[in-house]
Amino acid sequence: MNSSQLAKTTRTHAMSRAYAHDRTAVFRLLQGDHRYALTALQECKTLRASGDTDLMHALALQTCADIERHLHIDKQVIHTHLCDSLSKDMLDRREETECHLRHLLSELRQWTHANDMEGRTRFQVLGHVFCQHVKLEEGLIFHQLSRARLDWLHLHGELLQCRKELSNETIVVGSAAHYL
Repeated sequence: MNSSQLAKTTRTHAMSRAYAHDRTAVFRLLQGDHRYALTALQECKTLRASGDTDLMHALALQTCADIERHLHIDKQVIHTHLCDSLSKDMLDRREETECHLRHLLSELRQWTHANDMEGRTRFQVLGHVFCQHVKLEEGLIFHQLSRARLDWLHLHGELLQCRKELSNETIVVGSAAHYL
């Protein structure tokens, strides 16, 4: 191998490593959202079981705002770039799950009292549907996307910019405003 071929091979390997790094950074951001919300959902169960319904209610409302932020980022940034990279079945399943989540979040905006059993039940359902969303996204969608040729660096930058823009906005859920 001559020096020109060696230099080209070295550049190709470096680009492949950078590409993989950027893809991993995008997946980690989304997984971080998932883990944060899943942890909060589990903590809500613990608080409910211990009888601390007021704290559970406050955490539940914040968790709703966090999930809503995640869905907004998914729609604004991820969905825009990834439609062509996913199968129609995967897109349909993703859309169905997210539509269900949005519907539940819309209903939970009316949840104003910690002892409202209907709100608590809806929040439990939200937790189950969010778990399905995580399994679908991390288990199947990430796998399909890992093979897609996307501008992961640009996508990562857009994700960070969208998060920054949302950091100053609020979402009103129940009786409280939550900063994203």
